[in-house]
Amino acid sequence: VWHLSETTDDTFYDATLNLYHGVSSDSTRPSNTNGVSGGCKSFDGINDFITMPNTAAGNLNFAQNGQFSVSVWVQADTLIDLQQTLVSKDKFQYFLWIDSTTWQFWKFQDRTGWIASEQPAQSKQWVFLTGVSDGTTQQLYVNGVPTSTHSLKVDNSARDTTSDLILGRAHKPAPLIVENAGICLFKGSLDEVRISSTVLSAAWIRLCYMNQRSDDRLVIFK
Repeated sequence: VWHLSETTDDTFYDATLNLYHGVSSDSTRPSNTNGVSGGCKSFDGINDFITMPNTAAGNLNFAQNGQFSVSVWVQADTLIDLQQTLVSKDKFQYFLWIDSTTWQFWKFQDRTGWIASEQPAQSKQWVFLTGVSDGTTQQLYVNGVPTSTHSLKVDNSARDTTSDLILGRAHKPAPLIVENAGICLFKGSLDEVRISSTVLSAAWIRLCYMNQRSDDRLVIFK
């Protein structure tokens, strides 16, 4: 769990016992801004990103048919005709990003290719994304609502689990899912990044969305 609310420290703290704290150099450090839950980080789309060292072979390195969930609050400044990476464990493992005008959750299958779940994206508003893999199928939730669109892009490459977790860009300056995708830098804000080794239920995801949003709609007093 990364709340991304630090204002004076060079470290982006993991709030769990894993202690997978994030780092950025002076020239690539995202700036501070207001998020859905206190402060968050704003990425400039030019060179900002955060890396979580020592996560390549740790608890975030899920098996291909493992169970896990990835969630983030995101506010995109703009939707462009390129990919923008939000949360990534490398293109040959799993990641959340914006592909032009759609939110997408991708998972790579060894010698098979990428499976994508997607929904139309929106800019200039906070959106809660949750990607869920139950080992055999996957799902993307947008503001607590599951997607109905899935696709497969065939690729016979080997699955790669040697990369650390990264926020705000892709790992390598090379083509990804489409040609000339570059390193897919993100322009906008990220808040409350969470990765779990469990399959979050639709009810739990909806609860998180209602409870974490700035205009908390979980409990209303009349």
